[in-house]
Amino acid sequence: MTKKILFAIIACAACVTLAAGQVFSAGEKVPVPEQKGTPEYPAAVAYDDYEAKAAICESNPVDETFISSLNDFAAKSSSKVLRRQSENYTYSPISAYMALSLATVGSNGDTQQELLKALGIDSKKGVSYLAAQNANLFRRMYLENDMGKLKIANSLWLSDDMTFNQNYLDTATGQFYASLFNVDFADKKTGELMGQWIAENTNGTLAPKMEVDKELCMSIINTVYFKDQWVNKFNETATKKDTFYKADGSTVQCDFMNQVFSSHGFVKGKNYTAASLGLKNGGAMNFILPDKGVKTDDLLLTADKASDLLSGGEPKSGMVTFKLPKFNFNTDIDLGGALKSLGVKKAFKETANFSGISSDKGLYISEVKQQTHVAIDENGVEASAFTEIGMAGSALPVDRAEMILDRPFIFTITDRNGVVMFMGVINDPTQK
Repeated sequence: MTKKILFAIIACAACVTLAAGQVFSAGEKVPVPEQKGTPEYPAAVAYDDYEAKAAICESNPVDETFISSLNDFAAKSSSKVLRRQSENYTYSPISAYMALSLATVGSNGDTQQELLKALGIDSKKGVSYLAAQNANLFRRMYLENDMGKLKIANSLWLSDDMTFNQNYLDTATGQFYASLFNVDFADKKTGELMGQWIAENTNGTLAPKMEVDKELCMSIINTVYFKDQWVNKFNETATKKDTFYKADGSTVQCDFMNQVFSSHGFVKGKNYTAASLGLKNGGAMNFILPDKGVKTDDLLLTADKASDLLSGGEPKSGMVTFKLPKFNFNTDIDLGGALKSLGVKKAFKETANFSGISSDKGLYISEVKQQTHVAIDENGVEASAFTEIGMAGSALPVDRAEMILDRPFIFTITDRNGVVMFMGVINDPTQK
């Protein structure tokens, strides 16, 4: 029987706003396999070194059209991933996008055209443009200072009995900052090593038990770890237990953080109100509260509706009251179905063309998985991810918004570049 040649894409993301989130033990470490390439990460810049931050942005230009493509991908994929979920659910579009980009630069022919279209990249610009923009965005997003951290990491796990194209490996290390590992996928320790690498790159917030298929020839893993503080922290003495009303009519008791801003921006959209809380490194966490009688699914019904949540609505300013439940949970996602519904089909077939990765025939994507972690408390947010490829109430006065998040709501987390890193639905704040 001919051995199938395939690869998996795994994405992991963790997000924390300085919460005392659960940290998992990776267990006893196993010896690291032969590493073919080690990336040199960008230098960390101090929180208050504005000159250095400006220099990084100037030397790493990212097209507005590229950011738009990334956020369009976020809206389209989130509409597929987050709907019809009865539990808390978080998804990291940026983790999925970067992992898929790393696969795309090794594709050719019709397979490449489908992938570029799904990623929102003009085929005339091609994979060289995709790789260069990913590299510049990587350097602009990377941060580590006294206030927070945003670390993106990529790795390629390569079967030791296959030959891979050096140009592809050079692109992976040079523009995607990928670590390269030679492994035996028939050895169960390979799965332990992959889980260990994920744990190390998400500050222990994610430590998945990885099971590998002996028929695998390559695995692409992307991790995103984010931790930051609120610009305006919540007073812990104002945190009170109260009732959260779930979509099924049941209730749970949970801790609500409380804060009132006498002058604060908010958005009134069709069937929702949204307001953001700023983070010290320039990002923000946006909370989207459906009008009473409106379900979160109604707001995510189509890609256009999901896109409206990211950039639509009428901007207003006035008094904003926040009543925000604390939460801390993990999500496991199979992204294969969502990607296929976005038009990525040939890449999952044995006839796929990934000849840019290896000249061996038959290379195709077997699965795309993601695991995420998100936690918030009075101090801020922590999140991480990995990807392996009634009646509506009356209108609010224009100068006031009541963000009383005591029923299911949607949230997004963006970085200082406006990139949507996380998008999720909270159905039960007590769920872990």
